[in-house]
Amino acid sequence: MMAAMFTAGTVVYTLICPFWGYAADHGWISKTNIMVAGAALIAIGFSFLGPLPFLPVERMTWCGFVAFSFHGIGIGGSVMTAYHHALKAALVDGFPDNSHTYGLVSSLYIATFSLGNAVGPFVSGVLYDVVGFRWGTMFIIALGLLVIVSAVLLKFVQLKKKIYI
Repeated sequence: MMAAMFTAGTVVYTLICPFWGYAADHGWISKTNIMVAGAALIAIGFSFLGPLPFLPVERMTWCGFVAFSFHGIGIGGSVMTAYHHALKAALVDGFPDNSHTYGLVSSLYIATFSLGNAVGPFVSGVLYDVVGFRWGTMFIIALGLLVIVSAVLLKFVQLKKKIYI
């Protein structure tokens, strides 16, 4: 059952990523809004996974499936938009629009993604030992809220400077 739970998130991620990309490419929703939606869905998913420590709800198997499904949808939006924003920011900051810039941004993107995959299990283990599973999931929820606040600030800066990343 546990393997099916983890697989649910991966399957949902695989199925939803093309829809995020299609929606962004056809202007249905901005990439920044997709990033905000992705972060919010990840936070919602981890709210079910814990579940939230201040709610008197027991953990149930169906909550895991719901959590990983929300996480799969959210991570699809977040991963899809991260590279775009990093590349556009480099170009706005004066990097030339050539293969060297694309390679640099791509390398940094993959390096930070891999660093998160390496450090994440360590940090989650420490959180589990120090505060427990339920409160440990609050860390991911807080990171999701940080992304949302950062994206809103990005929108304000874009509107003020008339720069659209």
